[in-house]
Amino acid sequence: MNYIFCQNWKNTDGNHAGMKHMCQLLKENYPGKYELIIFPDNKNLFVSSSNKYFRFFKAYIFDRIWIPLYHLFITFFVLIKIRNEDSVILLEYLLPTYSQLGIAKTFKLFRPKVKRIALAHLTPLSLQSFFSQNQVLKWGKQVDYLLTFGSSLTAYFVEMGVPKSKVFTIKHYVDSSYYYQIKTSEPTLKPTVIVMGAMKRNFRLLADIVNNVEGVRFIICKGKLPLDGYFKRSDDIQLFGFVSEDELRNLMCKSDISLNIMDDTVGSNVITTSMAMGLAIIVSDVGSIRDYCDNSNAIFCKNDINSFKTAIEVLMQKKTLQSMKVASLLKSKQLSFEQFNDVVKKMMDC
Repeated sequence: MNYIFCQNWKNTDGNHAGMKHMCQLLKENYPGKYELIIFPDNKNLFVSSSNKYFRFFKAYIFDRIWIPLYHLFITFFVLIKIRNEDSVILLEYLLPTYSQLGIAKTFKLFRPKVKRIALAHLTPLSLQSFFSQNQVLKWGKQVDYLLTFGSSLTAYFVEMGVPKSKVFTIKHYVDSSYYYQIKTSEPTLKPTVIVMGAMKRNFRLLADIVNNVEGVRFIICKGKLPLDGYFKRSDDIQLFGFVSEDELRNLMCKSDISLNIMDDTVGSNVITTSMAMGLAIIVSDVGSIRDYCDNSNAIFCKNDINSFKTAIEVLMQKKTLQSMKVASLLKSKQLSFEQFNDVVKKMMDC
């Protein structure tokens, strides 16, 4: 049995791109192989207060006392029934919020023969802001294997001193039963460019590009970010606040190109879902992006306005755009949730 400890997040709860959904797919498709332990995302409810100092105090109590005790309580019940040939999979490792380090330590102490597998999500840039090299090594020593969604993160762990033999790279999954090209249509005279996501995005550069490119339509999904003042008023620029997953998919259906200006990336929901929806990709050439895209479906850019403007102009050519859209769709077929089960099985056999 593989016991998965999954942290739920409010912004991905119930949608088809989060880790919780992948866990549910694994349990449904591999009966008897996976047991799920889902932790709620309730920090905001716990720390809510009109007094900022009291909020800070409550957040400290939540992170340092409540979460470790709650994790220990849940872990105790798993310890009772787990067997030496089973495994523990921690899906939010090397993350300061809702830290799963205590879970790894508990199993290493009381069930050392149980294999401990941990998935790290943060980019190297983010990890550097939260953890020192010694801390990365400390977390790494508590597990048998580290999983990453990108080669740049794998290389980072190896550079930090984590043994190469215990780091595995897989690709972020996409649920192709939900994200798929609903209708096949040729690009219109004015292609539509959609911008999604907020992690490690360069919005100043995005505004410069959007405000200085003509001949395309832009759909900008800004979520809760205050970006309205960044963009000029135009019939060809549409800004959307927070939208449901169904609404976002509908916007993707109306689009031809996924524009991604990033400072860093490992495995991106935006990239994988864009590919599954049959969108051509324009993206910063950073992080692990080439693990997912190649020249058949993407144009890789330097993080400057001229590079992105040129890429958009290239995709204004109807034949080139259509070819890249088809290539994205084909490449997305490799991004299934089954690969996660395959790599877990491989580690269990080691």
